[in-house]
Amino acid sequence: MVPQMLGGFYKPGEARIDLRKFCKLTGVTFRQERVIKISGDKRTLNTDQSETEFDYLIINTGVVSENPFGSHDHVFPVKPLSNLFRFEENLSKGLYRNIVIAGAGGAGTEIALNLSVRPTKPQINITVVEKSDSILNGFDPRLSAKLRSVLEQRDVRVLCGDEIKEVQENTIKTQNGNELPFDACLLATGNKAVTSGIDHDLPESEIGRILVNKNLETTPHSGIFAAGDTAEIRKLGLPQIGVHAVYQGKQLRKNLDRIFQGLEPEPYVPFKFTPLIFSTGSSQSSLAIPGYPFSVTNRFMTALKYTLDQEWVESCQVERASHRNYMRLFLDGWRFMREIKTTKSAL
Repeated sequence: MVPQMLGGFYKPGEARIDLRKFCKLTGVTFRQERVIKISGDKRTLNTDQSETEFDYLIINTGVVSENPFGSHDHVFPVKPLSNLFRFEENLSKGLYRNIVIAGAGGAGTEIALNLSVRPTKPQINITVVEKSDSILNGFDPRLSAKLRSVLEQRDVRVLCGDEIKEVQENTIKTQNGNELPFDACLLATGNKAVTSGIDHDLPESEIGRILVNKNLETTPHSGIFAAGDTAEIRKLGLPQIGVHAVYQGKQLRKNLDRIFQGLEPEPYVPFKFTPLIFSTGSSQSSLAIPGYPFSVTNRFMTALKYTLDQEWVESCQVERASHRNYMRLFLDGWRFMREIKTTKSAL
Protein backbone atom coordinates (compact mmCIF):
# COMPACT_ATOMS: atom_id res chain seq x y z
CA MET A 1 0.00 0.00 0.00
CA VAL A 2 2.89 2.39 0.66
CA PRO A 3 3.99 2.50 -3.01
CA GLN A 4 0.37 3.27 -3.95
CA MET A 5 0.36 6.01 -1.31
CA LEU A 6 3.38 7.52 -3.07
CA GLY A 7 1.37 7.40 -6.29
CA GLY A 8 -1.46 9.36 -4.68
CA PHE A 9 -3.95 6.46 -4.54
CA TYR A 10 -4.04 6.38 -0.73
CA LYS A 11 -3.70 9.07 1.89
CA PRO A 12 -0.85 8.51 4.37
CA GLY A 13 -3.30 7.72 7.18
CA GLU A 14 -4.88 4.96 5.09
CA ALA A 15 -1.56 3.15 4.66
CA ARG A 16 -0.42 3.40 8.26
CA ILE A 17 -1.30 1.17 11.21
CA ASP A 18 -1.75 2.90 14.57
CA LEU A 19 0.23 0.56 16.80
CA ARG A 20 -0.96 2.12 20.06
CA LYS A 21 -4.59 1.75 19.02
CA PHE A 22 -4.01 -1.81 17.80
CA CYS A 23 -2.43 -2.82 21.12
CA LYS A 24 -5.32 -1.25 23.02
CA LEU A 25 -7.84 -3.19 20.93
CA THR A 26 -6.03 -6.47 21.63
CA GLY A 27 -5.29 -5.89 25.32
CA VAL A 28 -1.52 -5.67 24.84
CA THR A 29 0.72 -3.26 26.74
CA PHE A 30 2.61 -0.96 24.38
CA ARG A 31 6.03 0.49 25.28
CA GLN A 32 7.88 2.64 22.76
CA GLU A 33 11.51 1.86 23.62
CA ARG A 34 14.59 0.82 21.65
CA VAL A 35 15.99 -2.64 22.40
CA ILE A 36 19.74 -2.55 22.94
CA LYS A 37 20.53 -5.94 24.50
CA ILE A 38 19.00 -9.42 24.76
CA SER A 39 20.40 -12.13 27.02
CA GLY A 40 19.10 -15.61 26.34
CA ASP A 41 21.14 -17.00 29.24
CA LYS A 42 19.86 -14.49 31.81
CA ARG A 43 16.38 -14.21 30.23
CA THR A 44 16.55 -10.42 30.22
CA LEU A 45 15.85 -7.70 27.66
CA ASN A 46 17.39 -4.25 27.98
CA THR A 47 16.05 -1.14 26.26
CA ASP A 48 17.25 2.45 26.26
CA GLN A 49 14.95 2.99 29.27
CA SER A 50 14.61 -0.22 31.28
CA GLU A 51 15.43 -3.88 31.86
CA THR A 52 12.75 -6.57 31.66
CA GLU A 53 12.88 -10.23 32.69
CA PHE A 54 10.97 -12.65 30.48
CA ASP A 55 9.78 -16.24 30.36
CA TYR A 56 9.01 -16.13 26.64
CA LEU A 57 10.32 -13.72 24.05
CA ILE A 58 9.19 -13.16 20.47
CA ILE A 59 11.49 -11.12 18.23
CA ASN A 60 9.84 -9.46 15.22
CA THR A 61 12.03 -6.41 14.74
CA GLY A 62 12.21 -6.64 10.95
CA VAL A 63 14.90 -5.07 8.80
CA VAL A 64 16.41 -1.73 7.84
CA SER A 65 17.71 -0.87 4.38
CA GLU A 66 21.44 -0.89 3.78
CA ASN A 67 22.78 2.66 3.64
CA PRO A 68 26.46 2.93 2.72
CA PHE A 69 26.21 6.71 2.29
CA GLY A 70 25.73 7.70 5.91
CA SER A 71 23.41 10.37 7.22
CA HIS A 72 21.99 12.61 4.51
CA ASP A 73 18.84 14.73 4.79
CA HIS A 74 17.64 13.75 1.32
CA VAL A 75 18.55 10.03 1.26
CA PHE A 76 15.69 7.78 2.33
CA PRO A 77 16.26 4.05 2.92
CA VAL A 78 12.91 2.38 2.14
CA LYS A 79 13.03 0.41 5.40
CA PRO A 80 11.79 1.29 7.93
CA LEU A 81 8.69 2.44 6.08
CA SER A 82 8.47 5.53 8.28
CA ASN A 83 11.17 6.98 6.00
CA LEU A 84 8.78 6.83 3.05
CA PHE A 85 6.09 8.69 4.97
CA ARG A 86 8.63 11.44 5.67
CA PHE A 87 9.60 11.45 1.98
CA GLU A 88 5.93 11.68 0.94
CA GLU A 89 5.32 14.61 3.27
CA ASN A 90 8.19 16.56 1.68
CA LEU A 91 7.11 15.52 -1.81
CA SER A 92 3.61 16.83 -1.13
CA LYS A 93 5.13 20.20 -0.29
CA GLY A 94 6.79 20.35 -3.72
CA LEU A 95 10.31 20.07 -2.29
CA TYR A 96 11.54 17.42 -4.73
CA ARG A 97 11.84 17.57 -8.50
CA ASN A 98 14.67 15.14 -9.30
CA ILE A 99 14.27 11.75 -7.63
CA VAL A 100 16.74 8.86 -7.87
CA ILE A 101 15.71 5.33 -6.88
CA ALA A 102 18.60 2.99 -6.12
CA GLY A 103 17.56 -0.61 -6.75
CA ALA A 104 14.90 -2.03 -9.03
CA GLY A 105 13.85 -5.21 -7.29
CA GLY A 106 10.25 -5.58 -6.20
CA ALA A 107 10.24 -2.56 -3.87
CA GLY A 108 12.18 -0.14 -6.09
CA THR A 109 10.21 -1.03 -9.23
CA GLU A 110 6.81 -0.71 -7.57
CA ILE A 111 7.77 2.63 -6.05
CA ALA A 112 8.99 3.90 -9.43
CA LEU A 113 5.80 2.77 -11.20
CA ASN A 114 3.59 4.60 -8.72
CA LEU A 115 5.68 7.75 -8.42
CA SER A 116 5.68 7.99 -12.23
CA VAL A 117 1.91 8.62 -12.27
CA ARG A 118 1.72 10.89 -9.23
CA PRO A 119 0.06 14.20 -10.12
CA THR A 120 2.64 16.66 -8.82
CA LYS A 121 3.55 20.26 -9.49
CA PRO A 122 6.26 20.81 -10.50
CA GLN A 123 6.51 17.57 -12.45
CA ILE A 124 9.08 15.18 -11.01
CA ASN A 125 11.92 13.56 -12.93
CA ILE A 126 12.67 9.97 -11.89
CA THR A 127 15.83 7.94 -12.48
CA VAL A 128 16.16 4.27 -11.50
CA VAL A 129 19.65 2.80 -10.98
CA GLU A 130 19.92 -1.01 -10.88
CA LYS A 131 23.18 -2.98 -10.78
CA SER A 132 21.65 -6.05 -12.48
CA ASP A 133 21.11 -6.16 -16.23
CA SER A 134 17.35 -5.88 -15.79
CA ILE A 135 14.74 -4.62 -13.36
CA LEU A 136 12.91 -7.24 -11.27
CA ASN A 137 15.86 -9.60 -11.54
CA GLY A 138 14.72 -13.09 -10.48
CA PHE A 139 11.14 -12.60 -11.68
CA ASP A 140 9.52 -13.45 -15.01
CA PRO A 141 11.77 -11.87 -17.70
CA ARG A 142 8.70 -10.99 -19.77
CA LEU A 143 7.27 -9.00 -16.88
CA SER A 144 10.63 -7.31 -16.35
CA ALA A 145 10.76 -6.20 -19.99
CA LYS A 146 7.11 -5.09 -19.96
CA LEU A 147 7.40 -2.97 -16.83
CA ARG A 148 10.67 -1.43 -17.95
CA SER A 149 8.95 -0.40 -21.16
CA VAL A 150 6.10 1.13 -19.15
CA LEU A 151 8.54 3.11 -17.01
CA GLU A 152 10.36 4.44 -20.05
CA GLN A 153 7.08 5.39 -21.72
CA ARG A 154 6.36 7.42 -18.58
CA ASP A 155 9.69 9.23 -19.05
CA VAL A 156 11.44 7.38 -16.22
CA ARG A 157 15.15 6.98 -16.93
CA VAL A 158 16.25 3.38 -16.24
CA LEU A 159 19.97 2.68 -15.80
CA CYS A 160 20.63 -1.07 -15.55
CA GLY A 161 24.09 -2.53 -15.07
CA ASP A 162 25.04 0.47 -12.96
CA GLU A 163 25.08 1.43 -9.28
CA ILE A 164 25.54 4.45 -7.09
CA LYS A 165 29.15 5.20 -6.22
CA GLU A 166 28.93 8.51 -4.38
CA VAL A 167 26.25 10.82 -3.01
CA GLN A 168 27.18 14.50 -2.95
CA GLU A 169 25.07 17.45 -1.87
CA ASN A 170 23.01 17.75 -5.08
CA THR A 171 24.59 15.12 -7.35
CA ILE A 172 24.81 11.34 -7.42
CA LYS A 173 27.75 9.71 -9.21
CA THR A 174 27.47 6.14 -10.52
CA GLN A 175 30.02 3.46 -11.30
CA ASN A 176 29.51 3.97 -15.05
CA GLY A 177 30.27 7.67 -14.85
CA ASN A 178 26.74 9.04 -14.81
CA GLU A 179 26.21 12.24 -12.82
CA LEU A 180 22.60 12.56 -11.71
CA PRO A 181 21.12 15.72 -10.22
CA PHE A 182 18.90 14.83 -7.28
CA ASP A 183 16.72 16.36 -4.60
CA ALA A 184 15.83 13.00 -3.01
CA CYS A 185 17.22 9.46 -3.26
CA LEU A 186 15.34 6.31 -2.22
CA LEU A 187 17.53 3.33 -1.30
CA ALA A 188 16.03 -0.07 -2.15
CA THR A 189 19.24 -2.04 -2.66
CA GLY A 190 19.01 -4.59 0.13
CA ASN A 191 18.50 -4.76 3.86
CA LYS A 192 19.86 -6.11 7.12
CA ALA A 193 18.15 -7.43 10.24
CA VAL A 194 17.58 -4.90 13.01
CA THR A 195 18.94 -7.50 15.45
CA SER A 196 22.37 -7.18 13.80
CA GLY A 197 22.61 -3.88 15.71
CA ILE A 198 21.46 -5.37 19.03
CA ASP A 199 23.87 -6.90 21.54
CA HIS A 200 22.66 -10.49 22.04
CA ASP A 201 23.85 -14.05 22.61
CA LEU A 202 21.44 -15.77 20.21
CA PRO A 203 22.56 -17.83 17.19
CA GLU A 204 22.92 -15.79 13.99
CA SER A 205 23.16 -16.54 10.30
CA GLU A 206 26.03 -15.19 8.19
CA ILE A 207 23.93 -12.12 7.33
CA GLY A 208 22.94 -11.34 10.91
CA ARG A 209 19.48 -12.88 11.12
CA ILE A 210 18.39 -14.90 14.16
CA LEU A 211 18.63 -18.63 13.44
CA VAL A 212 15.57 -20.63 14.45
CA ASN A 213 14.28 -24.16 13.98
CA LYS A 214 11.08 -25.05 12.12
CA ASN A 215 9.08 -24.17 15.24
CA LEU A 216 10.56 -20.65 14.92
CA GLU A 217 12.41 -21.19 18.22
CA THR A 218 16.07 -20.53 18.92
CA THR A 219 18.33 -23.25 20.27
CA PRO A 220 19.67 -23.80 22.87
CA HIS A 221 17.52 -20.99 24.34
CA SER A 222 14.04 -22.51 24.57
CA GLY A 223 11.13 -20.09 24.78
CA ILE A 224 12.78 -17.48 22.55
CA PHE A 225 11.18 -17.16 19.11
CA ALA A 226 11.88 -15.04 16.05
CA ALA A 227 9.87 -14.55 12.89
CA GLY A 228 9.65 -12.51 9.71
CA ASP A 229 12.57 -10.73 8.09
CA THR A 230 14.63 -10.80 11.28
CA ALA A 231 14.66 -14.62 11.35
CA GLU A 232 16.15 -17.39 9.24
CA ILE A 233 14.84 -20.94 9.53
CA ARG A 234 17.72 -23.39 9.43
CA LYS A 235 18.11 -25.30 6.13
CA LEU A 236 15.04 -23.79 4.48
CA GLY A 237 16.50 -20.68 2.85
CA LEU A 238 13.16 -18.89 2.55
CA PRO A 239 13.00 -15.56 0.73
CA GLN A 240 12.47 -12.55 2.98
CA ILE A 241 8.99 -11.51 1.90
CA GLY A 242 5.85 -10.40 3.69
CA VAL A 243 3.89 -13.59 3.05
CA HIS A 244 6.19 -15.59 5.31
CA ALA A 245 6.27 -12.85 7.97
CA VAL A 246 2.47 -12.75 8.23
CA TYR A 247 1.98 -16.51 8.42
CA GLN A 248 4.91 -17.07 10.76
CA GLY A 249 3.27 -14.62 13.13
CA LYS A 250 0.06 -16.63 13.02
CA GLN A 251 1.99 -19.86 13.61
CA LEU A 252 3.75 -18.31 16.61
CA ARG A 253 0.41 -17.39 18.15
CA LYS A 254 -0.81 -20.98 17.72
CA ASN A 255 2.40 -22.36 19.21
CA LEU A 256 2.22 -20.15 22.27
CA ASP A 257 -1.33 -21.38 22.86
CA ARG A 258 -0.10 -24.97 22.52
CA ILE A 259 2.80 -24.40 24.92
CA PHE A 260 0.49 -22.88 27.55
CA GLN A 261 -1.74 -25.95 27.18
CA GLY A 262 1.24 -28.26 27.77
CA LEU A 263 1.43 -29.33 24.10
CA GLU A 264 4.41 -29.41 21.74
CA PRO A 265 4.72 -26.53 19.25
CA GLU A 266 4.10 -27.27 15.59
CA PRO A 267 6.49 -26.44 12.74
CA TYR A 268 5.92 -23.59 10.33
CA VAL A 269 5.07 -25.05 6.93
CA PRO A 270 5.96 -22.53 4.21
CA PHE A 271 3.97 -22.10 1.03
CA LYS A 272 5.49 -23.84 -1.96
CA PHE A 273 4.79 -20.72 -4.02
CA THR A 274 4.85 -17.17 -2.70
CA PRO A 275 3.19 -14.92 -5.29
CA LEU A 276 3.54 -11.16 -5.03
CA ILE A 277 1.23 -8.54 -6.52
CA PHE A 278 2.80 -5.31 -7.81
CA SER A 279 0.81 -2.14 -8.33
CA THR A 280 1.77 -0.65 -11.70
CA GLY A 281 0.30 2.77 -11.05
CA SER A 282 -2.58 2.00 -13.41
CA SER A 283 -5.84 0.05 -13.19
CA GLN A 284 -3.86 -3.15 -13.79
CA SER A 285 -1.55 -4.94 -11.35
CA SER A 286 0.94 -7.76 -11.90
CA LEU A 287 1.13 -11.06 -10.04
CA ALA A 288 4.51 -12.80 -10.15
CA ILE A 289 6.29 -15.61 -8.32
CA PRO A 290 9.97 -15.09 -7.41
CA GLY A 291 12.18 -17.59 -9.23
CA TYR A 292 9.53 -18.68 -11.72
CA PRO A 293 8.96 -17.52 -15.33
CA PHE A 294 5.31 -16.79 -14.64
CA SER A 295 3.31 -13.60 -14.29
CA VAL A 296 -0.15 -12.27 -15.05
CA THR A 297 -1.23 -8.65 -15.37
CA ASN A 298 -4.84 -7.50 -15.37
CA ARG A 299 -7.47 -5.46 -13.53
CA PHE A 300 -8.60 -8.43 -11.45
CA MET A 301 -5.18 -8.38 -9.72
CA THR A 302 -5.72 -4.76 -8.69
CA ALA A 303 -9.01 -5.66 -7.02
CA LEU A 304 -7.39 -8.72 -5.41
CA LYS A 305 -4.47 -6.65 -4.11
CA TYR A 306 -6.91 -4.13 -2.64
CA THR A 307 -8.82 -6.98 -0.95
CA LEU A 308 -5.72 -8.52 0.64
CA ASP A 309 -4.21 -5.19 1.69
CA GLN A 310 -7.41 -3.87 3.23
CA GLU A 311 -8.16 -7.14 5.03
CA TRP A 312 -4.73 -6.92 6.66
CA VAL A 313 -5.05 -3.25 7.60
CA GLU A 314 -8.56 -3.69 9.00
CA SER A 315 -7.41 -6.62 11.11
CA CYS A 316 -4.97 -4.25 12.81
CA GLN A 317 -7.09 -1.10 12.94
CA VAL A 318 -10.78 -1.83 13.26
CA GLU A 319 -12.76 -3.78 15.83
CA ARG A 320 -13.73 -7.15 14.40
CA ALA A 321 -17.44 -6.33 14.29
CA SER A 322 -16.64 -3.57 11.78
CA HIS A 323 -14.55 -5.71 9.42
CA ARG A 324 -15.74 -6.03 5.83
CA ASN A 325 -16.11 -9.62 4.58
CA TYR A 326 -14.11 -10.79 1.56
CA MET A 327 -16.97 -10.29 -0.88
CA ARG A 328 -17.50 -6.69 0.27
CA LEU A 329 -13.76 -6.05 0.16
CA PHE A 330 -13.46 -7.39 -3.38
CA LEU A 331 -16.41 -5.36 -4.63
CA ASP A 332 -14.89 -2.25 -3.04
CA GLY A 333 -11.58 -3.24 -4.64
CA TRP A 334 -13.24 -3.45 -8.05
CA ARG A 335 -14.63 0.05 -7.57
CA PHE A 336 -11.20 1.22 -6.42
CA MET A 337 -9.69 -0.22 -9.62
CA ARG A 338 -12.26 1.45 -11.88
CA GLU A 339 -11.66 4.84 -10.26
CA ILE A 340 -7.94 4.77 -11.09
CA LYS A 341 -7.39 7.34 -13.79
CA THR A 342 -4.07 8.45 -15.17
CA THR A 343 -2.86 10.24 -18.26
CA LYS A 344 0.40 8.27 -18.12
CA SER A 345 1.05 5.02 -19.97
CA ALA A 346 -0.88 2.01 -18.75
CA LEU A 347 0.02 -1.57 -19.74
